[in-house]
Amino acid sequence: MGDSRFFRVYVVPSSVFLSVVFGGSYGSGREVVEYVSRYGPSGGFLALAAIVMGYGILLSLSFELARIFRAYEYDAFFRVLLGRAAFLYEVVIIAAMILVLAVVAAAAGTIVEDHFGASSFWGSAAMLASVVMLTYYGRTIVERSMVVSVTALALFLAVLIGWSILEHAGEIQLTFDRGGGEDGAFWGGLTYAVANGGFIPLLLYCARDLRTQKECLAAGLVAGTVAAVPALVFHLVFMAGFPEIIQERLPAYWIVEALTNPGLLNFYVIILFVLVCQTGVGLLQGFLERVEAISNRLRQQPLNPVSHGVFSGGAVILSMIFAEVGLVALIAAGYSILSATFTAVFVLPLLTRGVYQVIRGSRN
Repeated sequence: MGDSRFFRVYVVPSSVFLSVVFGGSYGSGREVVEYVSRYGPSGGFLALAAIVMGYGILLSLSFELARIFRAYEYDAFFRVLLGRAAFLYEVVIIAAMILVLAVVAAAAGTIVEDHFGASSFWGSAAMLASVVMLTYYGRTIVERSMVVSVTALALFLAVLIGWSILEHAGEIQLTFDRGGGEDGAFWGGLTYAVANGGFIPLLLYCARDLRTQKECLAAGLVAGTVAAVPALVFHLVFMAGFPEIIQERLPAYWIVEALTNPGLLNFYVIILFVLVCQTGVGLLQGFLERVEAISNRLRQQPLNPVSHGVFSGGAVILSMIFAEVGLVALIAAGYSILSATFTAVFVLPLLTRGVYQVIRGSRN
């Protein structure tokens, strides 16, 4: 099954991208509120359309450029895209990775604090242990663990949307009838897509088995659409508590607790915690691919598993320090900065020189 076209093209890229996006961007629900639901019922759909479009374009182009030049770690990818200026992305992505890991660590701590009443430190510590363990065993285990996690997430989302429609359709319909919200939905969604899409070069290891241009296009479009599904589900469910939900620190937790039963809430907490950890794992695996390439070049041998764990553990510990700033503050300050920097060093070069390179490579 692992070598089948369906698994290579649709399952692995979609699972890796969604695992990273969900834990770092959807899991708490705070980002969905900030960049989708705050625009109101209809405006949220427009924001979602922008997210799907942004993800699909960036993923498909990146996968194809990586395939043509066999550039599956971000330094090799940006040597194609930026030439001697490739170091610019490295500077940006290291800072961005620490920021997102800080969001992830803050979310893990908040989950433990809000649901179990324990110190937030233990949530961040458990995340550290999970990340170190999975990166220790390498890329294959990372990818397969993400497939399992995303399967469990799909089950949860199906139950949540079904429950909400059956039990709370009236409240959701009333919100749509009232309308309301803010202007700027399309640009809000696009900002969000670019902020998350800038991490795609860090995740190119999931595209190593794509063989043709059509497979890259299909993988990118499907992964981009799949990655927006949780936001769609949460947006619809959030409308049962709109506009009060805008002020909640953990909107997804709040709405699941309010609309469902303790059993589904516990299932959500488990999935959320796992996917929060998977975000850290997915990003760090991309960073380790880069370190691995350096090791192969300088030492003519790959990193050993212990080195994987040490690098990952150090990054997570640093992020835990930044996590003390707080979840809402990190999100509010971080995403606008990420969107601007990723636009400059990744999106604009990809849509110009990257498109040219893909066209030229397709003709050869």
